[in-house]
Order: sequence, then C-alpha cells, then structure tokens
Amino acid sequence: MNQGGLIIRLIDVVLIILLGFLNISDFVLKTQIKLDSGKSTPTAQVKTRLYNVFIIEGGFYRIEDVQNDKKLEFAPPKEIALQEIELYLTNEFNQNSAQNVKTLVVLRSSENTKIQLTIDVLDICEKHKIPRSISY
Repeated sequence: MNQGGLIIRLIDVVLIILLGFLNISDFVLKTQIKLDSGKSTPTAQVKTRLYNVFIIEGGFYRIEDVQNDKKLEFAPPKEIALQEIELYLTNEFNQNSAQNVKTLVVLRSSENTKIQLTIDVLDICEKHKIPRSISY
C-alpha cells in the first residue's frame, strides 16, 4: 500500500470517529428571539443605589452609601462587626426593593487584608441575595 492510500484510510477513520462523536452528542438550541409587538410601552427606569464596603487591615469595615454621602464604621471583634454589617445591608436592601431601587454592594479590600474578611461579607450578600461585586 502506498503512502496516498494510507492517508485516505486515516482520514476515513478520523471522519468515522468525528461522526460518532457528533451522533452521541446532545445539541440543544437555546435561543429566544423577542419580536417587537408594535406597541410602545414606556419602560420604567430602575435606579441603582451603590454601597462601597471597605475591608481594612485589622478587621475594620467601613460602608459608604454613595448617593447619601453616609459613612459607617465597624470595628472588631469580627463577629459583632459582621452582624452589624448584615443588619445594615439587609435593611437597606429591603428598603430599596420596596422603593423599586436596585442595590449594588461593591467590596473594596486593601492589599494587606486577609481574604477571609472579604469572603465573610460576600457570604452575607450571597445569603440575602444582594447583588455584589469586588473591586481590587
């Protein structure tokens, strides 16, 4: 068998394997196209309220309400500070939700802070379904 015949057989084998994988794979088309109904309905603008949570070395926390220029500081011990942060953030989140205002918590930690302090605040936001982000 010459070199050309061997290449053709190898291509056949590769194509058979490829078609076998395609055959056993599940392809599901997940697209949804929303068409304009022709009616123009005014969309309500959703306001966003931003809270910066600064995680400072030594277990200190500072929350800044950007829109109201309000600053709160929480000092160690960590457990008490986290309880106060949780209470404050959940109250603000519930008040904002009642007023149809979106809440966003941005976590800002300094270089020398322990990562666990940031994770603790992330867990609070996760537990109460508060939208959050990390800025480093």
